[in-house]
Amino acid sequence: MAEATETRIKRMMRLIRVSTSAFMLLPLLGWSQLRHPWLAAVAAAAAIAEAVWFDRRAARAKGPLEPAVVLVDAGFCVLLMLAGSQAAVPELRNVVMTELVPFSLGSAAVVGVSRVNRPLGLLAVAALMGAWYAAVFPDVRLKLASDLLGFALWYLVGRRIAVTWRDLAEQTSAINAESEDRLRTITEQRQAETEARHRDELHRAIHDLMLPVVHHVASGGAVGPAEERWALRTAVSARRWLEDPRYVRAQGLRAALAGVIEVFTDRGLIITETLITRREPPPAVINALEGAVTEALNNVVRHAGERGQTVVLFAKADEDGVVVTVQDRGVGFDRDGVPSGGGLRRSLRSIEHYGGRVTVDSRPGRGTKVRWEWRPAGADAPGTPDASGAQHGSSAVAEQGGVAA
Repeated sequence: MAEATETRIKRMMRLIRVSTSAFMLLPLLGWSQLRHPWLAAVAAAAAIAEAVWFDRRAARAKGPLEPAVVLVDAGFCVLLMLAGSQAAVPELRNVVMTELVPFSLGSAAVVGVSRVNRPLGLLAVAALMGAWYAAVFPDVRLKLASDLLGFALWYLVGRRIAVTWRDLAEQTSAINAESEDRLRTITEQRQAETEARHRDELHRAIHDLMLPVVHHVASGGAVGPAEERWALRTAVSARRWLEDPRYVRAQGLRAALAGVIEVFTDRGLIITETLITRREPPPAVINALEGAVTEALNNVVRHAGERGQTVVLFAKADEDGVVVTVQDRGVGFDRDGVPSGGGLRRSLRSIEHYGGRVTVDSRPGRGTKVRWEWRPAGADAPGTPDASGAQHGSSAVAEQGGVAA
């Protein structure tokens, strides 16, 4: 941005210098009225030649135009005014020099927009003003004050324009650099979040689907038709996970939970379900809920005790989001006395990756209830915990004593 700004400033300098050189030809139109017309012709030729030289130096310059080139241009204008004024008779110098003033005023503007420091810039403008006064003397009129003021204003306006452009360029460059840093940080954060989500999904696939089968066989559990179907389903899911760790089953919430219910019915649970689906949530949310419900029912099988083998499962999905609850009548547990870990840390809380939340309510001898809520972006936030004292996303629940154990 700074380089582009300097390029624009150099173009403006070149335009000023080349365009104002045409004014040097105007005194030649009054050839017969000049005392030394040949001097006016030489001055015009020299001015055009100097403008061409200045233009080429500015075009070839890499970065800002060298201050030395700008100061040479100002010195040339000083000599041009002092020498060119001799072409007219003293009484008409103010009139004749009026035709030459744009060229010299242009030099003051060039000094203003250049990288010449302020003391040298002011000195150059003072030299231009002094040369102009000497050039028109003794034809001093009120117009002289206007001309001298013009040198000062052209310098000040040019400097203000250049300073503003350069400040804007620096600010824009700083903003762009900051934006790039933020974008890089956001990209890295999203990549880290994606990788963490993939790790959690793989953890759930192993913890929720595969380990229960291994644990059942290793503990000497019966292996019948129901267990064979369970193992077959697990093998199919494991194969898909090996093919693509980001695998998300493309099915609706009802079908996903119905598959989970079928597995755990085969494993001996008595499940009373209510599944209401009016609008499907995203597949990733369905996948997270399927794994979370699977983990909850795994905990019922392992920890809820004989009385807890009866489970109530409720699921509702509509335009407001999804609510899923799993409740057993098992032995329950004391939330404050159980360390966190395992399924609760990842499987039960996986919905939090997608903006949802989990509520766990359990008491010794009173069973356990787990509630998951997810709302799409823009929907009303989920309600507050119920009067039973449920905690959202509690990390004080471990794998024992019921659904959330």
